[in-house]
Amino acid sequence: MYSKKGFNVVGIPVHVVFLAVLAGCASFPPPHENSFFDKEEKVTVRMLKCEDLAGYAHDWDKAFESVNVRYSCPQCIAEQKAVAETAVGILAPLAFDYIKKELNKEAENYVQQFGSTYFGRDFWSGQNGACDQKYYGVEVVRSAAGHTGKAVDNGSAEPAFKLLYGLARDREGFFWASPLFFKTRQAKTKVASWGSSHKIDTKIEIAIDSVWVDDKGKFHSGNVADFEPLMISGYDIDKSMELRPSCVSKASADCGHLDGGLTSFAGVPASANAGGREAGNFWLKVLVTESDTAKTKKYITDLAGLLDKKRDKAVDYIKKQVSP
Repeated sequence: MYSKKGFNVVGIPVHVVFLAVLAGCASFPPPHENSFFDKEEKVTVRMLKCEDLAGYAHDWDKAFESVNVRYSCPQCIAEQKAVAETAVGILAPLAFDYIKKELNKEAENYVQQFGSTYFGRDFWSGQNGACDQKYYGVEVVRSAAGHTGKAVDNGSAEPAFKLLYGLARDREGFFWASPLFFKTRQAKTKVASWGSSHKIDTKIEIAIDSVWVDDKGKFHSGNVADFEPLMISGYDIDKSMELRPSCVSKASADCGHLDGGLTSFAGVPASANAGGREAGNFWLKVLVTESDTAKTKKYITDLAGLLDKKRDKAVDYIKKQVSP
């Protein structure tokens, strides 16, 4: 019969460690209801025209106040063409025995990534002056089902994750990118339901690559912009509030201040033979990393390492305890 007494391995009772883990995945911390939405995932990146940002005009003015670019749409008459959106999912690079394997697998749940790549051939509109800027923003949306495989919408049509960037152009022709909106309604990363605090850190990385041909017919390719990484620290998934540049910290119960991430770049090169047509081949890549701010992952990882180091001694102990 199993004995309740037991020696400690680095301060942790072996019988507690093994019985808890051998019980299977059910013994792991249950996820918070607004976390671990990692099934049936779809991430979409959409380029936005100026009029698409009308509802974020105040946020635009706050975000680009330092570079003195106010929200305003030029009166342009342009031929409307359907642009094929290409969304290619980016797989997360997170890529002694069954117990240690399951522990490490569980630890990975507390850091998750998602992303997508948008391809376009029309960064420039092909018109002159202020009308040559075709896109004024980028929207990133993620939808997903919960860890049980069931989508939980709580009566809302909101996506699990939404991020919006503005693309402003100053008088000298330089582009400026800045976040205008952020909200995580259902995180991909796992957050343990226990405890009174349920927060995540989110890192957003955006880059633009391009290919073009110069006036001598020479082919070029390369990175044309790496946005300043946007860090959202300590985001409370119990509240899941909107973050905007126009929101003042602690002034609202459902709207928080969004700051940082302002980046400048020269635009996307257009091939010399583009003429007056839409031009500018570009790939806009987005990678989002979510992580649980609690120490759950560390505890589970430490436990896996502990079992590996003390495996033989612990197994011998267990065998003695269960022997007739």
